[in-house]
Amino acid sequence: AARYLERTVTNGGVVGMGWGRTMYEVVSALEPKRKARVTVVPLIGGLGQIAPIFQVHELARALAEKFGGTWQNFYIPALVESDKMAADLLRSADMRQALALWNEMTVAIVGIGNVDLASEIQMLFVNYLDDNTQTRLRSRKAVGDICVRFFDVNGKVCEAVRGVVGVDLKQLRKAKRVIGVAGGAAKAEAILGALRGRYVNVLITDDLAAQRVLELHAQHKKTKR
Repeated sequence: AARYLERTVTNGGVVGMGWGRTMYEVVSALEPKRKARVTVVPLIGGLGQIAPIFQVHELARALAEKFGGTWQNFYIPALVESDKMAADLLRSADMRQALALWNEMTVAIVGIGNVDLASEIQMLFVNYLDDNTQTRLRSRKAVGDICVRFFDVNGKVCEAVRGVVGVDLKQLRKAKRVIGVAGGAAKAEAILGALRGRYVNVLITDDLAAQRVLELHAQHKKTKR
């Protein structure tokens, strides 16, 4: 993924930055041999009680510095108490510049999370996604997320998490190029959902995930006959 970014990032482009372990590793692996006057904008707010690798503003800063570009501050919470509060934050004067950049994105790079309520959510989001939210995710058959926007295996949005302060999947899809980076067979359902929802149009993965995605897709086609 780092090599792909080094080849394809264009001078003057606007880059949307996702979060997570994979994004942290991608940014750490960047060794661009050219400068590009990019503007990097986070796609979601930050979380205080979580691992540093999920602090998206730091990832945006690091990516911009690697290319010699600039980055947009987005120092607001990723999750608040209600959708209304999230909407109010996004309408604030401080956020207008970030919102304008979301509309100008030439490329976005995101991780694809899988829903493993027994481990991943409890480890990463224990202070943010309560039992009721986890119950809604199960009932709506969520399999994955991009920046805490959840979807099922067919790519249908699962409106299960309240108060997300970040780009929604419909807006993300408007970017010219959305690079999804995820690997491992455990991520297959989430990757398939992201592809079916057309939330990513470039996928960087490994052979285990790719093979399992193809198997799941073939199984789905058979059951629809």
